[in-house]
Amino acid sequence: MSQPAPDPSLSQLQHWFLTVMTAPGGLARGLSLAQEHLGLEESSVIKITPGKRSRMHIYARGYILRLQECLQADFPVLHRLMGDELFNFLPLTISGDILPVRRLCMI
Repeated sequence: MSQPAPDPSLSQLQHWFLTVMTAPGGLARGLSLAQEHLGLEESSVIKITPGKRSRMHIYARGYILRLQECLQADFPVLHRLMGDELFNFLPLTISGDILPVRRLCMI
């Protein structure tokens, strides 16, 4: 009788999350790489309620938005020179996730 696999360590979980969020090619590629290199599937790391889907896309989108904000804070002159549209394209090229990102602002 086989025993269930042990729960991943905190270090493994952190490495999995970093791989999933920062892999070039976006979330789907990150999930694939994490499974390939770390042997951890999304379902073994995150408990998903039956009938519901994972919310990893929310974290992945948040990563891009945070990267965008950091770049704007660190390079304000470049931001002004390039303009919003081109400058806000940079985080997408860095992450390899070339998808439209709309920033939500709460006023």
